[in-house]
Amino acid sequence: PKAVVIVSVLIGAVVSILNIVY
Repeated sequence: PKAVVIVSVLIGAVVSILNIVY
């Protein structure tokens, strides 16, 4: 479903941001 893809992308974005910040 699209929901799963959207959630996966959001999680990936958050992880990337956290890696950049920290």
